[in-house]
Amino acid sequence: EAERQRVDEEERQRVQRERQEAEEKKKEQEKIEQGKQLKAAEAERQQEVEKERRGMEEKRKEDERLAHEGQRKAAEAERQRVDEEERQRVQRERQEAEEKKKEQEKIEQGKQLKAAEAERQQEVEKERRGMEEKRKEDERLAHEGQRKAAEAERQRV
Repeated sequence: EAERQRVDEEERQRVQRERQEAEEKKKEQEKIEQGKQLKAAEAERQQEVEKERRGMEEKRKEDERLAHEGQRKAAEAERQRVDEEERQRVQRERQEAEEKKKEQEKIEQGKQLKAAEAERQQEVEKERRGMEEKRKEDERLAHEGQRKAAEAERQRV
């Protein structure tokens, strides 16, 4: 019985040892597999980093090219803007000069109209005075005529 128990105990320990060894071997395999996966993931990450670095380098070069192109276009746009401002300034000055000329012509025309109106007023006033004098003369002559007619009538009587 003791021998049987000893053999059973040895068997139990052997089985336990084999299980433990199998478990350790399995854990070791998992570590190895995990290490392989980590290496693969690291290699993939490195590829992604390199791809991103190349992409950023290309983008930087493209940005530089576009910046240069943008500067050229900006310089051209600035030149066009300055040209347009100059054209508008010249046009505005011409327009202002034209408006000033028209204003001067209006002022001159106004002066001429005032002078003509004053002259017309003088003519009207002169004509009115002439008519007034003629009316007075006519009244004087009519009165003189009535006086002479009355004198003639008196002499006739």
